[in-house]
This record gives sequence, structure tokens and C-alpha cells, in this order.
Amino acid sequence: MVIFLFFLILLVEQLATAKIEFSDIEFGLKQCYKPNRWAIVEVTVASQYESFEGKIGLQVNEVISGQEDQSYSRPLVLQSVDRRRLSLPVYIPDYSVEIKLRLISYLGELRLVKTLDVPAAKPLDSTVILIVSPIDNYVDKPSGGTVFEFIAPNDLPTYWIAYESVDLMVLHQVRLNDRYFPPARQSAILDWICRGGTLLLSLDNDQKSHFLSPFIKTKPFLKSSKVELYSIGHGRLGVLPYDFEDMLLEFGNSFFLDYSISPRNSEVQYEPFRRHQEQIHQYLKSFKPSSSSLIRDLVIVFSFYCLLIWWGHRQTYRKYLILSILIPFLFILILIFPFTPDQISVSHFSIATVYRQTERIHLKTYLGLISKKNTEVRLKLPKYSAIRSQSQGSEAPLTQIGDKSSIQVACDPWQMKVIEAEVFLDLKRGDQKILLKDLSDGWRIVDKKATLIQSGEAEKNVIPYRQFQDEFYRTSITSTLTDRQVKYARIISKQNLLRHLFKEPNTKIIGWTTLPPELFPLKSSGRTLIEIQRQDNLVIAYP
Repeated sequence: MVIFLFFLILLVEQLATAKIEFSDIEFGLKQCYKPNRWAIVEVTVASQYESFEGKIGLQVNEVISGQEDQSYSRPLVLQSVDRRRLSLPVYIPDYSVEIKLRLISYLGELRLVKTLDVPAAKPLDSTVILIVSPIDNYVDKPSGGTVFEFIAPNDLPTYWIAYESVDLMVLHQVRLNDRYFPPARQSAILDWICRGGTLLLSLDNDQKSHFLSPFIKTKPFLKSSKVELYSIGHGRLGVLPYDFEDMLLEFGNSFFLDYSISPRNSEVQYEPFRRHQEQIHQYLKSFKPSSSSLIRDLVIVFSFYCLLIWWGHRQTYRKYLILSILIPFLFILILIFPFTPDQISVSHFSIATVYRQTERIHLKTYLGLISKKNTEVRLKLPKYSAIRSQSQGSEAPLTQIGDKSSIQVACDPWQMKVIEAEVFLDLKRGDQKILLKDLSDGWRIVDKKATLIQSGEAEKNVIPYRQFQDEFYRTSITSTLTDRQVKYARIISKQNLLRHLFKEPNTKIIGWTTLPPELFPLKSSGRTLIEIQRQDNLVIAYP
């Protein structure tokens, strides 16, 4: 009896103390982020004597209207006594938002909700410098619009999109082998550099080989203040002299300012004035389905119904009444619901950037979705895709849920739904050659000049950016490009989206091509058919 009471008391105590809670919430990369960028939310979820199966999500609401702007979620399973540290990326717009962290069971029950204290965003044109070192011996000296942040190597995210607000990163006394610097983190750093980041290395003498070694051509000189930068895609990589700490004492924070901004990141000052996303969305929304089985069936039934009316006046009133009611009812019951297929037509526009050095490709994709009837489908995209929907109340996935990156979309025949997806994918050398083999209307950019590849007199077509801005659109009109590609070329040209290419030292090739279906596959979770109706892709290839 005593043993029974003991276990009963123990059970009651566990039930009384059973709980799941959030703790150690940190917003942004060391509380640092910029507007119109992805930010990272780190949170610890702990369960005590209570298991959980469901999802954890972030809900972003507009402060003024109170409406839900975006909702992100990922699966989560906790044991009865468990503790998980999660990194959740979320897109932060340039207006005031309220962000809620939610825990939802697989039955749809809201178990836990917490409103996050969102710190103030850094100005879009500020320079964010991230010092990565196992020892925090760096003293921050604010300098105008420059922001310095310190982080330990083990706290670095493993998703490149989390570094989107960082302009310059310094790795000081960090071991870069696979044991101390995991491959996922290595890949994230390389992808961030390719997208315009600047990385400066300060290494020990014994670190002769690491994942960045193939991109460093010469050995740095001792006791030298000169830093040679090597181009990797849009970004740059440099090796600091071994007397790094002495240089900080001598030059201070001003040492970093000469290396912090890459040409691509310097274009941030023009972002508030650019409207290319709005124009692309409007153009995609102008497309309609090439055919609609519903409208076709309505025409057939209406014609048959008119014949019935003409024939019915010669028949008895009872036959006429039964047939006039039966035919429309059968049409609704039999024709529309079982035989009209769930099919979504996709208009696909991508800006694909090929980085041959790292054998990776970055896709910035705009998808316009329209269906032949009201259809709700979960659309599967390539793993680690960062997805944003342009309609309120939609649910988008987080970037780190791997093979299950997907978005729930409600489509109809009347209006195009637009979503944006951004992802890095592997692209081997052989696949690169196939992709770049059939470029249409191609240009080569080198030494701040552009040359039309298809021209037989290439020397006469070497032009600076000011002329290229107009020629890029003019040649698209007179070439074999489609009307859609001409429209996209006009948007890209007028919004100066390619200007930074003329400021970078490496050679680039740009042109139009078709992406292989297996590179960016679109699948549905059910039986809904996905039809790629239109596909247009601008490719930018780096050596």
C-alpha cells in the first residue's frame, strides 16, 4: 500500500509539473538584422514530463492592420523529457510587424504562444561587420554607420540566408577543418560569399589546408598591412597578415572600412527606389490559363440546354420539366466534380547565378500559379528553399526543414497567385556546360565593358554600362527572344539590376536559357497536376 501511494504521489507530481516552454530566445544574428532581409530566430524548446508532436511556427502580423502577413512552420517532436535548440529564419519587411512564436499540436491545438521582443532593425545602408573568434578580445568602437558584432564559431548558423544582413566577416583564430567547422557551416559561408559577402581570414601557421584553401592563390606576407582580395562570385575573400591584433591597435576599426562593402552590397542604397519585384508580380498576374475545361464544359452544356428548350416545347409538360431540371443537376454533380482535373498552370521566371568555382547555382524564382478550378495544394519545392508568398494569410516553410520545403497555396481560375523562392543548389561542371551551351542573346562582361557574344564583330560592340543598359533591352527586341523575355529584359534594364556586374573584376556571361526540370522540380503532395506553362530564365555565370 505504501509503495502504491508513493508511485501515485510521484505520478500526480509529474502531472502537476508537466509543461513545455520556450526559453533563451534571440532575434537576429546577435540581435542584428536589416529590413527587407531574412533574419534568424533562435529558441530553446524544453519539455518536462510531457511529450509533443506537431509543429513550431512564426506568425508575422502587420502592426497597423493587425492582419497576418506571413506564417512559417516546421515539424517538431519532443520526448517526455527533451530539450531542442532551433534556428528559425523569418523574412522581415520594411514596415512594423509583430512576431509570435507558436507551438501547435498535430490536432491543430495551439499549445503555446509567445510574442517576441523584436529589436530595432539596423539601417539598410549601414555596414555590419561580424567578428568570429573563440575568444572575445575585440573592443567595439562605433564608427558612424558601421555596426560591429562578435560571435563564437559554434554559434554560427548553418544556413546562408541567416547571414544576409552581414557585409563583412572576420574569422580570427578559428579552426576550419571538418571537426571544428562542420561542412554545413562551410557551405553556408561559401554561399554567403558568392552572394556578395566579404570574408577576411586570420589564421595560425599550422592551418595550411582548409575548405577555403582552393580559393587563395598566394601566401600572405608577414608583417604587412596589405590584404589581397580574391573574387568568388559577387563576393571577396582575403587573408589578413599574422599580426592582426597589432594592426587593430594601430589602425582601429578604420582598417575594416576599406574592405567591407562588395559592389553588389553597395547597391543597397538604391533598393528603396527599385520596383522590379512589383513589376514582375504585376506581369505574372496578367497571365491567364491557356485553356479552361470548366468554361469549355459550360459552353457545351449551355448549347445542349438550348437545344433541349427548343425540343421541349413539342413534348409534354412533365417531360420538359424533368429534363430541364435534371440536365443542369447532372452537369454539376457528374461533370464538374469528378472529371475536371486538379491542375495548376505555372508561369516561371528565374534569375539563375552560376558559381563555377564552388559548383553551386543560386536561383531567385518568381512563380505565378493559376488553376482551372478552385484548388488547394501543398506545393513542394527543392530542399532548403526560402519561400515568401505575396498573399496574406499564407503559410510558408522555413529554410532548414530539408526535403519537406513546401507551401500551402489556394488557387482559382480568376487570379494568379505569386510566390517567391530563393535557393542554392549543387551544379557540377558537366551540368554547367550543358546549362550554358545554348544561351540566347548572350553578353560577356569583363573590365567594366560588355560584348555581345553572338556578334561577328565583337570589338565594335564593347560598350560601358551606360550604353549596355539600353542595348540589353534593344537587342532583346531584335533577337529571337520571346515577348515575355523582352518584357523581363526591360524591367531588369530599367531597374539597373545588372549594374554591379560592371564594378566587379571577374568575367561574367549573361544570357537566356531553359533550366532542366530536374534542377528546380515542382511537385504536389496530392494528385494535383503541375504544368509548367511558361518558363523564362536569365543566367549570370561566373568563372
